[in-house]
Amino acid sequence: MRAIKHSMYMALVLALALGLSAAGCKKKGKKSKSKRAKAGMVALKSGKANKKLKKLKKKLKRVKRNLKKANKKDKLAKGKKPKLKKPEYKRLVLALATCSFKKYSWDYKCPAYLALQKARKEKKLDIKDFYKWQSKWGLELLKSKSPSLRYRAVSMLSSAWAGGMKEANVNAIIEVGKAEKNIAVLRHMLDAMSSNQKKHPQVGKFIIANLKHPNEAVRLRAVWSLAAWGRDTKGAAKAMLAVIKKDESKKIQRAACEGAGKLDDESVLPTLKKLTLNKRTDPNLYYYCFKGVIHMWTRYPFHPKKPSKKAYRLTLKLLKQRGRTDKRPPWGIASMFHGLYKEGTKSYKEWAKKASWYKKKDLIKAIGAVIKDSKAGWMVRTYLVETAAKLGAKKKFFKALLRAYKGKETEHPHTYVAKALKKHV
Repeated sequence: MRAIKHSMYMALVLALALGLSAAGCKKKGKKSKSKRAKAGMVALKSGKANKKLKKLKKKLKRVKRNLKKANKKDKLAKGKKPKLKKPEYKRLVLALATCSFKKYSWDYKCPAYLALQKARKEKKLDIKDFYKWQSKWGLELLKSKSPSLRYRAVSMLSSAWAGGMKEANVNAIIEVGKAEKNIAVLRHMLDAMSSNQKKHPQVGKFIIANLKHPNEAVRLRAVWSLAAWGRDTKGAAKAMLAVIKKDESKKIQRAACEGAGKLDDESVLPTLKKLTLNKRTDPNLYYYCFKGVIHMWTRYPFHPKKPSKKAYRLTLKLLKQRGRTDKRPPWGIASMFHGLYKEGTKSYKEWAKKASWYKKKDLIKAIGAVIKDSKAGWMVRTYLVETAAKLGAKKKFFKALLRAYKGKETEHPHTYVAKALKKHV
């Protein structure tokens, strides 16, 4: 129908074009081009030509209206999806038992998984009180022998909203989680429940318990879960410090050192201070602990609720610390001051009231000390130039630093720093 209407529309457009052409090109014997053009204009103004054009225009408008109606009908027809009823939905979900995991998540190419996704996309779910029913069925599936179905059950019992899970669902997952042997399922449990630590304290206890799990991947997920949502979890800081000091995995120690800074608990600062000031600390651990220190007083996009003055002062001290190398300070810290750029925002103003001790000029000065030191890594120097600019450093600040690079502008790698400085003078 749509194709026919479209062809009719195009035919009338063509007819209108031909009518205009014919009206403008009427011949009366052999005439020059200019005379034929004049004759065409006369013919166009004639009553007959105008009547024909009016008729064609009316037909064109009519076809346009009909075409719009046809398009609306097509859209409505597309909106009428077939219904996905409970028996079919259950069959599709249960078929997930045939799916395996790729490392710690679904094999997204599994036929059963693809079939479920296709059905959800192409059909309209027709199950009364779906989420209530799904939650009840999820409790049953949580006891399944199939790891894939237990994984799916966790998704069914969780909520898209932070702290939105029902206590019965939380307790059921924790009970099964204590004996869960499948790593993918257990990690999914930690993910699904992590935002519920404040509302359901038992979640925090479960996460802390898994910091001692024999599997590295589970412990790492537990660290991330505690760091992200564990500010109100009892014993979170103590547990994180134990990981930094005792965990056999360097990867997990690093994650814990950064994550500890997100807990809004100053009891972690002495450990972070010791590890960042000590030049014998492993460079990678030092980097993540430095990030943890910065997290304690400024974060992006959400500032800490309790910004630490001591952590701020330690940050300045670390930036000013002599004996800089290509890894001290690490280049990655240059991107961690985003929260300080937008001073006019509501979140910044709220943070500034709590952090009245923060002095922008002191931070810029400390950053300048790093940029000036040619022994520091060229990447951290270059990126800190942009950081200083975003913090509002003046032209004279960059000019003074550029003078320190006089004679080194063409030397590798100092040329990158000099080039960055020249942009702001």
